[in-house]
Amino acid sequence: MSASSISNKNVDIPDLVEFILTNRRKGTFTRQTAATLPQLILELIIRKEIFWVTDDMGKLTGVITFKLIPEMEAIFVVNVLTTNPETLKLFVSTIAMMWPNYQMLALRKGCIRVYHNTPRFLNKIINQRRF
Repeated sequence: MSASSISNKNVDIPDLVEFILTNRRKGTFTRQTAATLPQLILELIIRKEIFWVTDDMGKLTGVITFKLIPEMEAIFVVNVLTTNPETLKLFVSTIAMMWPNYQMLALRKGCIRVYHNTPRFLNKIINQRRF
């Protein structure tokens, strides 16, 4: 699986832009505008540093952007935008499957947090009922 849809539905860049602008929250995609998002999304697709998920009807339910850091065996999560908890679980399990030895890094509450790709961490996210 490359940087693209985790599901089988086709989504184009204008769909991703609309989803992000409609659903973004504090701290997520806040530096981007309707004018800058298409170019950013295209660059992320080329670098394979974006995933998105759709439901069975083809409606977007989430977008995640990240930066791969192979020399550190790490993935720095830049933006996570979901409309349901199941999408976050899918993102985490997909990243763990694709890069099993990598740790995940994210900026949370002003600090960089390290999430080791361990069975305990994965079970915590996947089995969590509410975020």
